[in-house]
Amino acid sequence: MNTDEIIFGFEPDERKNSQLIASAREGNPEDQYTLALMYFNGNGVQKSSKKAIRWLEDSASSLYPEANYLLSNLYMEGRDVDYSPQKAISLLSEASDLGYNEAQYKMAWLHRYGIEVEKDLEKSVILFRKAANQNHLSSQYELGVFYTIGLSVNKDEAEALRWFERSASMGFVDSMRYLGYVYSSGIDGVVDSDFIKSMDYWKNAADMGDNESIYNLGICYAKMAISSWESITDKEYSITAKKMIDGASSIGWDE
Repeated sequence: MNTDEIIFGFEPDERKNSQLIASAREGNPEDQYTLALMYFNGNGVQKSSKKAIRWLEDSASSLYPEANYLLSNLYMEGRDVDYSPQKAISLLSEASDLGYNEAQYKMAWLHRYGIEVEKDLEKSVILFRKAANQNHLSSQYELGVFYTIGLSVNKDEAEALRWFERSASMGFVDSMRYLGYVYSSGIDGVVDSDFIKSMDYWKNAADMGDNESIYNLGICYAKMAISSWESITDKEYSITAKKMIDGASSIGWDE
């Protein structure tokens, strides 16, 4: 180590990040978390899992939710740390209590199926709702499922539809696909069938690469071809339908 390194107290590749490192050493949890990610990825510093874990643990000890969540995942997988589901759940629970929606979603999922924690559907729906209210799209979809089947809540298909439409409007493919089915057949007393709206949802999902929606859209075009009275339109719909159905089937999707 040369004189400059002794004076500054940093390794050569760390010197350009000296301000961030100094802030992390002073106990700033956000900078500790940022530094941990840098060491994990070798971004601006020499890659070091050992240093990354140290900074991540410092950040988590200050209850920085992203750090708690990431460290929880590492303990659950036994990656760069000793495998410990107990530590993983403790850290995940802390992140959830701090309002981190990814942690709330994961805790809700674990409680739903009783994985590493007691199965508790009431806790599950509470946590899904907390995350959903923070625009966590998977949680909005899960709430829709809960209300559709009446799982730990009163069955309410109108409320389910509201959550599915909310997540679909923000690009969640599973909700788009499901709403395609909803509007294809309708729900008594809730929503009428709407062939065009059904197609629109499947088209949006298909545009995002959803194979099931591509197949369903192909079936829609086939129905339009059969019902069409104009030969040119009939031909166009038939060709489109065949391409979409064949394409979906070729990559493993079939009705």
